[in-house]
Amino acid sequence: MRKDRAWSSFERPRGVRACLADAWRAYALQPGKYVGFLLAPLLAAGAAFAAAGYMAARLWADFVLPLRLLAEAVGGAAPALVWAALPPRAVALAAGAVVVVAAGFFVWSGVAAAQLRFVRLHGRLPGRADAPEAAREALAAGGRALAVGVPVALVEAGLVALAAWLRSCEGVAPVAGAVLVLVLAVLVAVAAPVAFVAHVVERRPLGQSLWLPVSGFVRLMGGFVIIGVLTLAMLVPAVACALLPLATWLLSAHAGAMSYLMGDAAEAVPAAATGIWFAGAVPAAAFVLLGMSLPLWAFAYRLAADAATTGRPRRSPAGRQGDEK
Repeated sequence: MRKDRAWSSFERPRGVRACLADAWRAYALQPGKYVGFLLAPLLAAGAAFAAAGYMAARLWADFVLPLRLLAEAVGGAAPALVWAALPPRAVALAAGAVVVVAAGFFVWSGVAAAQLRFVRLHGRLPGRADAPEAAREALAAGGRALAVGVPVALVEAGLVALAAWLRSCEGVAPVAGAVLVLVLAVLVAVAAPVAFVAHVVERRPLGQSLWLPVSGFVRLMGGFVIIGVLTLAMLVPAVACALLPLATWLLSAHAGAMSYLMGDAAEAVPAAATGIWFAGAVPAAAFVLLGMSLPLWAFAYRLAADAATTGRPRRSPAGRQGDEK
């Protein structure tokens, strides 16, 4: 198969290097078509993540930071007590940020997986004429992505909270336990892309997808780790540059809140500050999500190559019939 067409096939075995190369070719050979299909959903998802970041900044500056400083002033208090003292408005703000993040993840994961699945079925990137089919795929893929992402996020949050609690205890044993829990959290984060691709892109059952990283740990994890590390090495510098203005805005908001709480004269926040945040955050978040779509291709190639080399069917007969329809 010619290299300029190899990216469109998920039927052939690939090594890690070929997975990365073909993931890049999927974008580089037709960047306009690749980005054009994703552009509007990326901006919508970027707006959702920008709104979540704004709500998180307001939650920190208006509620968490004052409670934290108050707890330190009265002799210190456990972090859990600080969070328990949040008023209903702050809890609603935090819940709203979580809902908005879930909505952004639904949009991004749905459209990114729909583009992948379209290439698997048709051997080409979707165009304008394929919008109805791609929209149906995106809605189904977004729901399946949430089915994988929600339990993974809950497990990760529980493990991080457990590690923080163990770290706050006295003694060597709790600290060692916290380290082990954090290692387990890293393993869950590494296994999550396997389950995501299996359930969302290949349409395997949810239980089978969540169990796949465990049953194929030795066979699958090495390739996924290498792909993840190499793609992060390329994406992190670009992402850091894109997010630098937003980090400056957040640090300025934090410094302003600290200054006000310490008794300095409060100055009115410019009315344009919120607009400036969204004007910078939406395209930055869309750029980050675009970059995250490329590793998704490499992960999908890797899982498909595993099925090709081991002789395992990638989809059940019922799933294959559903795809053909």
